[in-house]
Amino acid sequence: MVATLAQPLGTFGAQQFSFSLVFGLPDEPCRAQILKQYAKQLPEGDIGRLAAGTDGFSGRDLRDICEQAERRWASKIIRGQAPDDSLPPIDEYLAAASERTAAKAHGGGGGGWGRGGVAPLRRGGPGAVLM
Repeated sequence: MVATLAQPLGTFGAQQFSFSLVFGLPDEPCRAQILKQYAKQLPEGDIGRLAAGTDGFSGRDLRDICEQAERRWASKIIRGQAPDDSLPPIDEYLAAASERTAAKAHGGGGGGWGRGGVAPLRRGGPGAVLM
């Protein structure tokens, strides 16, 4: 049996699995690779700037800030505040990241289980892949 978790499983549930792998949050180069998938129109320098400003963000956080920036930009286009054929600039992404950081600081949104890399094996914690 294989399971992925975003929340701790607890002692009883963890006993159902033989081991777990826990993956930490992506480091800056990994965040840049993730951001390249979601903000394809941004130049390399802007991707690097955004990756540097999103320490502690999960892949899902990165996806969410890109979607938020793009929705906000689409809204500006609809309201006539941005050209019809334009794409969101880096400032829209940085603003979304800043808002996400503030929300995380106040207990909202953004999971995470430590800093990048692979954490030591442990039983049933958040971010675990259990087998």
